[in-house]
Amino acid sequence: MSSPSRWTYVFAGLSVALAAFCVVQWRREAALRSELAEAGGQVAVSEKKAFDAAKLADTYAGEIRTLETRVTELKKAEAGLKSDALKASTALRKAEAGLLQAKADLGAAKEAVVRQNDAIRKQNAVIAEQNDGIRRLNEAFKKVVDDRNEVVRLLNERTDMLNKLNAEKTGK
Repeated sequence: MSSPSRWTYVFAGLSVALAAFCVVQWRREAALRSELAEAGGQVAVSEKKAFDAAKLADTYAGEIRTLETRVTELKKAEAGLKSDALKASTALRKAEAGLLQAKADLGAAKEAVVRQNDAIRKQNAVIAEQNDGIRRLNEAFKKVVDDRNEVVRLLNERTDMLNKLNAEKTGK
């Protein structure tokens, strides 16, 4: 047998080196595939998160538009309420002025009522005196009427007696 040549050892060494290089490369590719698979999973998760975030952003944008519309409506309502409050405040001031005037008028009216009540009391006292006077006059009038009736009765009796006497004298 012949001894292997140097080139055989070189080729064998190169083959072993190539095999070692292939093993190293295979391991690197396996690690790279693992990293790619992991990155792919992360990308999928990131894409899902991005999709969810986009949906959420759309939802938020819709809510923001709704809220902006509501804010505009509320600002209009606030302006209307401020206007109404101003009108109500003006009406309140007018009502308060009217109330003060009414209180003043009421005070004057109360004074007038007090004066009128005093005048009525005085008038009632005068009327009571007049009533007493009328009652006394009525009593006096009754007495005068009774006296007149008594005088008329007596006059009638005397007239009857005189008529009888005159009838007796003419009849004799």
